[in-house]
Amino acid sequence: MAVVLLGSYLTVRALGSPAATSFQLWFWALSHNRVVDFTTGSPYLLSGLHLAFGMAWAVVYAAWAEPHLSGPGWRRGLLFSLVPWVGSVLVFLPAVGAGPLGLDLAAGPLPALGSLVLHLIYGSVLGGLYAQARPAGAPPLEELPEEIVDHLASMMRAERGTAVGLGAGGLAGFGVGLALARLIHIELMPASDLALPLACVLVGAALGALAGSLVGTYASAPTPGTGTGTDTASRR
Repeated sequence: MAVVLLGSYLTVRALGSPAATSFQLWFWALSHNRVVDFTTGSPYLLSGLHLAFGMAWAVVYAAWAEPHLSGPGWRRGLLFSLVPWVGSVLVFLPAVGAGPLGLDLAAGPLPALGSLVLHLIYGSVLGGLYAQARPAGAPPLEELPEEIVDHLASMMRAERGTAVGLGAGGLAGFGVGLALARLIHIELMPASDLALPLACVLVGAALGALAGSLVGTYASAPTPGTGTGTDTASRR
């Protein structure tokens, strides 16, 4: 998704012009605004957040969405991608000063449409990758051996723990980064001064994901020889 985003930015920048038709003016406004202004440092922070959110949504998809969706993997991923897209245009874009649907950028519908295309690509690739690990013709869970069921349950707990830890760690890291920046009197607008909060977000997210994965794997784990705790006879 990051590669597609970079390619889209370069394409939009090449097509845009401040003295042209409305359509070209939209392209120009999309690539010349305060959100992508490198002199403010915003692109550096947004790139880190983009990477963190991409990993977080992937874990959320694996832990909660993918098991409950039907159809081919790419279609499951496309359906799921609408959730982060709505969050992007209604929460993330207003939070960075672009307004709902990115309308404050004076780029027409391009911010919302571009975000939709990027998320659809992200979702289809994500769904396709997870579909390879879970073939459509796999037998139902109740027909699998008890050891495999225990292993799948452990993996699901680990994925959910990773999702929670990733988000909590990222938020905690952001708070620590802001506190440290204020403590040493750093202004957060220059590009070089964004390194500390961004580094804290990434480190916090990584540590949170690791801790969440370990806690999820071993918390409520079945005692050896007892299986998942369910009545094995009833599953057979």
